[in-house]
Amino acid sequence: MKFKLWEALLAGSILATANVTMAGLIQADYLTANDNLAVYDENTGLTWLDTALTSGMLYADVGNAFPGWRVATNTEVESLFSGTFSNLNYGANGVYTSTNFSSNTLAEASNFITTFGYAGNNYSGSRYSLAFYFDEDLKYRAAGVRTIDGVPYSIFGPEWAYDITGYETIGHVDYGVFMVKGVTSTVPEPSTLAILGLGLIGLRYRKKG
Repeated sequence: MKFKLWEALLAGSILATANVTMAGLIQADYLTANDNLAVYDENTGLTWLDTALTSGMLYADVGNAFPGWRVATNTEVESLFSGTFSNLNYGANGVYTSTNFSSNTLAEASNFITTFGYAGNNYSGSRYSLAFYFDEDLKYRAAGVRTIDGVPYSIFGPEWAYDITGYETIGHVDYGVFMVKGVTSTVPEPSTLAILGLGLIGLRYRKKG
């Protein structure tokens, strides 16, 4: 009876875990305690630099300016956005606007702004948390979130179609550069953990038989 109860509780907890959304972005520190100038991504194990720190900087200069940090790869940027924003259809131009925001999307965009900060100036209430990177085709791109009066208004996805040709060599005051440190970790999906756990229970019953 004791083992049956334990097995039932384990199965229930495993199945519940399978439905839990993976954790996301957490405020972290860059140089000193509580400076809140970095972001830890629980999904990948990477730490990202606040976009305000690289605002206006050239892509070629950021590596030397922040020892121990490196420019993010296309895969890392795409993983950041796919892990942070759930079920978004960016459309043909790569932008998702507030007219389509669910309460969940609004919360995700707000957390992105809170953790990454603003890279740009305030233009009549409009502000940006955007950063540059190179995509898989070595095209210079940018991604991030725009707010109006502090409320998320647009999410610019990794395939944002805006032409930023030339900014690589001149920079832009409203854009940072995506910088990370650490190595992407492989975290088992909740469904994988569920299958593994239920499989262990099945093996126990087989042994008992």
